[in-house]
This record gives sequence, structure tokens and C-alpha cells, in this order.
Amino acid sequence: MAMEKIRPANIGDTAFCPGCGHGILNRLIAEVIEEKGYEKKTILTLGVGCSCNMNGSWNGDKIQTAHLCTTRPHTAAPPPPPPA
Repeated sequence: MAMEKIRPANIGDTAFCPGCGHGILNRLIAEVIEEKGYEKKTILTLGVGCSCNMNGSWNGDKIQTAHLCTTRPHTAAPPPPPPA
């Protein structure tokens, strides 16, 4: 029996090098976000380097930061409004 590979809705095509592991890790994170229903509650923080490749493939809110500075803007981001 063949397995059907389902891509999470909040991630598109990635530009990571084949076999580097970044794409796999990002897909796993996207799967958990989707399973938990956190699509509207998640802000992806991107630093410099390979993580910048997620900028075009992440279908959600993002913050682009300087190198090694992803925690400061992420913790300062306002929380999402409560559900209506």
C-alpha cells in the first residue's frame, strides 16, 4: 500500500538544500502547528542564514530579524486577540 504524503497548509515549497534537514524540521513544526490549530496564533521569527529560506514558503505571520536576535522581537510581539 502506498503512503500519501500530505503537506501542512501553512507551508509551501521550500528552498532548502536537499538532505540538510532544515526542510524536514520546518515541515514537522508546521505539522504540529496545524494539528494543534495554532495557525492564527503563531508568529515565525526568521534570523539570517538558512532560516531566511522560510520567508517565501511560510504561509503565516513572520518577523525577519538580525542574526542571533530572534527572541527579542518575538517576545515583544503582541499576543493575538481572543477568539470571537
